Amino acid sequence: QPYRIAMMNTATAAVSSREWGDQLPRSEWPTITEFYSGHDIFITGATGFMGKCLVEKVLRSLPTAGRVFVMVRPKKGKSVKERMEELTNLKLFQHLCTESPEMIDRIVPIAGDISRPGLGISKEDEEILVGSVSIVFHLAATIQFNDSLRDSLQYNVIGVREMIKLCRKMKKLQALVHVSTAYSNCHMKNIDEIIYPLNVHYDKLLGLLDWMTDEQLDLLLPSFLQGRPNTYTFTKAVAETLLQNEAKD
Repeated sequence: QPYRIAMMNTATAAVSSREWGDQLPRSEWPTITEFYSGHDIFITGATGFMGKCLVEKVLRSLPTAGRVFVMVRPKKGKSVKERMEELTNLKLFQHLCTESPEMIDRIVPIAGDISRPGLGISKEDEEILVGSVSIVFHLAATIQFNDSLRDSLQYNVIGVREMIKLCRKMKKLQALVHVSTAYSNCHMKNIDEIIYPLNVHYDKLLGLLDWMTDEQLDLLLPSFLQGRPNTYTFTKAVAETLLQNEAKD
């Protein structure tokens, strides 16, 4: 159950990194339900496979948690509201809608796009998030294996940096959970649970986007990949390094 693990790690990381960890023995740390109780949550990538499961799990298993802000971008002529209705009409939410329909009302859609500056969130919505949210789950990403390096960096790396900027403004932030992939270092035979260094710094890599054409980037791509099969796995690894450096606190 990956989402149970994610929630447990969120509570543990938040508690251990703040004053509770210094003042309370581990036996007195709050349970998962206690930790989330009353806290507003912000989720990106909610319309993806993992995101749908996470939203449903939060609504069903954490009834005392606060609002669940869900970032969604308008797509294929459908508004954010229409996309949220499609989400909650899925069979996945059928039990919840039948047994506890009031839980669905906790969802607050937020229009946004991880490929845009400031995540494409309006000033009004940003003020609400900054003043309310305690826990952030960042799942949004491009998972297309054949995306250009430019597009993949925009979504999977620059989007992560924009999320970090937003989180730093949040007055009640307890934890930011970034969902990466098990395949960040799939080119290696043996993989430990560490973040491996890259052969190019992400700032230099992102700087290339300002003056190189896509054709020029394609010529350099094999040297960046270090044996990885595609831009997806590479940019996920880049994002992990960025997080390690820019969100380690």
